[in-house]
Amino acid sequence: MKGQDELIGKDGVFKKNNKFSVPTHTTSNGEKFVDALSSPLSTIPRSKEEHEELDDLNNKFSECLDNLEKKKELSNEEGTTSKEKDNFNKNKKRVVTTQGRREDSE
Repeated sequence: MKGQDELIGKDGVFKKNNKFSVPTHTTSNGEKFVDALSSPLSTIPRSKEEHEELDDLNNKFSECLDNLEKKKELSNEEGTTSKEKDNFNKNKKRVVTTQGRREDSE
């Protein structure tokens, strides 16, 4: 555990250690400014293999999204045709002609 002197500090004020040094620049007028922090993910150096793996994952994910969109479009098209084929009785209830049988039923 830290002692009281480490927590409070010599001047009686708590000082938090800054883990990151922020680069500052000086303009021609002598004013200092700080660079804006970039995204933490973009600052991580990656190897060529890692980039290829991430590209493959991205491509697979894009294909899955495209397949889902196609299935959704097909289901919407089939949904309109199935309503036309449904048989309705006089109470506007669907009439079930046959029900599929289960293989495990006796």
